[in-house]
Amino acid sequence: MEREIEIVNALLPDAPSTLVEAVVKAVQRIRNLALIKKPSIRATVDWVKTMVALGHDELEEESFQETVGVVLKNQDDKKKVEDHFFK
Repeated sequence: MEREIEIVNALLPDAPSTLVEAVVKAVQRIRNLALIKKPSIRATVDWVKTMVALGHDELEEESFQETVGVVLKNQDDKKKVEDHFFK
């Protein structure tokens, strides 16, 4: 997790550190689920970049649901993740 945070910070130095940490933690949890395609580190970077572009500085339920598709390429995976995080 620490290495992934370092990578995201190196690629997106202006991203809020609390956002980077929250997204990396979420991706770590997502990777532990039985998914068809687990998100890569590149997907983590893309998710943070998307959150920043949309003006989000925190990973809240609404921003999570709005942007989680950046890291999940499969609808079944998206459903599993949403069920895991919000039920």
